[in-house]
Amino acid sequence: MTTRIEESTSVSTDHATETVDPRHERRSRAALSWLLRAGSLVGAVLSWHLLTTYDVQAWLRFDELPAPVEVYQALVRELGASVYYVDVLQSLVRILSGFAIAAVAGIALGTLIARVRVLGDVLQPLFEVSRSPTPTSARTAR
Repeated sequence: MTTRIEESTSVSTDHATETVDPRHERRSRAALSWLLRAGSLVGAVLSWHLLTTYDVQAWLRFDELPAPVEVYQALVRELGASVYYVDVLQSLVRILSGFAIAAVAGIALGTLIARVRVLGDVLQPLFEVSRSPTPTSARTAR
């Protein structure tokens, strides 16, 4: 036999209930998040500026590092030179070439492991041990 208990709670207030538009609340949260992120960047650059201005020697020797203004000036100077773009293009070619080689080798090796059972038995445990943890196990490790 099952007993069913229904409970009703009623709260009356003298003032009108305020309804919050969910879109407005989302926009407010997004704006606050954006401000926090921008503030953290401003704080980091400001800290960098102060540490290099006063030549602080802590875990890093800030007297040896360039100030943010110097880095910005060097960036503007480099963006005006054609050598910068050639270097960026060469780096992209290297990155994409490495990715293409790895993709072809990975597909070929994966096909071999799937086709040749002995090769799979030998290599699969090595791959499993060297594989990075999944997001679920990473969350539980915290």
